Amino acid sequence: MRIIGYIEHPVLKITVFKMDNKISIKFESGLYEQTYKFRSGDTISNLGDVKK
Repeated sequence: MRIIGYIEHPVLKITVFKMDNKISIKFESGLYEQTYKFRSGDTISNLGDVKK
């Protein structure tokens, strides 16, 4: 898994990862974190698609 980018947000730390054919987006705030996973090619295939 590698980090492909970050998305600026005033409260959350948002990190975008890519591994094989999956993209994961992790939201962090203090002690809490939540991750969403998407298959590449559905409608998300790169960092630009995630930012949309």
